[in-house]
Amino acid sequence: MQQKTKIFFKQIFKYSLIILFFAMIVRANVLRLKNNLYANYERIVDYGRVREQKEEVNPVMAAIFYDDKVSVEKNISTYFDHYDNYKKKNVKIVLIPKEVKSESSLIVKKLFAELHKNNNVKNIVLVNDNPNDNLQLPKRILKKVMQADDIEQLVLTEEDLSAEKLIENYLQQQDKMIVILADITSVRHKNKLDFLLEEALYFAQKNFYHMEVFDIVDTQIARAMEKDYSSLLFLTDRQDLPQAEVQKNNLELYAQHYKEKLFDYFKKNLNKDKNYIWPKKTPENYRLFDRGRLYVRVFDEELNELFARKNLKQDSVIVSLIEIAKKTALKTNAKKIKYIKIYLLTDTEEIHKDKDTLLISYLDQDDGIMIEYKNNQALLCADERPDDPTEIIPVLQKRGEISVNIPEQDLRFYKFKTVEINDEN
Repeated sequence: MQQKTKIFFKQIFKYSLIILFFAMIVRANVLRLKNNLYANYERIVDYGRVREQKEEVNPVMAAIFYDDKVSVEKNISTYFDHYDNYKKKNVKIVLIPKEVKSESSLIVKKLFAELHKNNNVKNIVLVNDNPNDNLQLPKRILKKVMQADDIEQLVLTEEDLSAEKLIENYLQQQDKMIVILADITSVRHKNKLDFLLEEALYFAQKNFYHMEVFDIVDTQIARAMEKDYSSLLFLTDRQDLPQAEVQKNNLELYAQHYKEKLFDYFKKNLNKDKNYIWPKKTPENYRLFDRGRLYVRVFDEELNELFARKNLKQDSVIVSLIEIAKKTALKTNAKKIKYIKIYLLTDTEEIHKDKDTLLISYLDQDDGIMIEYKNNQALLCADERPDDPTEIIPVLQKRGEISVNIPEQDLRFYKFKTVEINDEN
């Protein structure tokens, strides 16, 4: 009887554990469902390719190309968070949105009003790629704001390039300005640039013009484009880039849109005594829940690393980030944290290393490196790689708690690229 009782209680205990286990799973999923924390199907490395229509961001963007043959007077005022962009003299080409509508007319009017102060232009050539377009609104703006005496319209298409010679001739005349209706935003999410944007870049490069880009929505891409307009041409053949480069470009787009939200929720959860603060999934922040790999490092005021944590699984980015924030709070005094780096990682590519070849030989300058042995993994981002190339493997082994006695042929190495986003505050 006593033996049967023991068996009975063992059975009860076993089934109680099973019930408790399933109850915990149900509770965890109820909480995830309540907060809508399930990861999206999409991955952040595909952000430039996978995009829902409801999330489309269409910034109103414009640009100027100017011939910098005179000194530019410095002004204190700014325009849409950019320095003196519209104060340039000798402006030769202006790019404005292809469709000037009510929402974009504000930036166009402001742009031309400022250009008019510093450029004595009376003759304007308006270039578009469709003879049937209604250009009454841009013409009215040019006549009223620029006080242009003459506005000539030219049609330039891929099928008919005869207007190119006329435009080149006009660019050599001091009193003329070329205004091109082009889609600058095509550089963001198309494999091929807008035709007239390519033409503007062609004329600008041929005549060695300087460029400034600005907008009223997305200043991040504007700043990137200002550095070197010729780099835009590099994006026209994205399909020919290595996969790692394509993914890195996609991650840069993702970071531009969600940087502030990522840091905001990381900071909100840097408190071990408070509950998790989750974002509510909405059409505006839906892509925060895309799957991706990430790596986070926090530093003190002297830039000493306080804590670092990675998640190389294809989990929801924002969920992983918040969980890392909570672990950071448990391991580190949040008051000491002065600087945060979040790295978004591309997919890894295995390195088939020869025995007598240094690992650095397989890496580009911006490549991170990961080591794997059984269940142990460790990584170094490009900015963490030691100066001495022979130290890369020992550092990785130490991080991954992998014995230095393990034969190198039993180790697996992978490379990847990262997009680093820093907390500027």
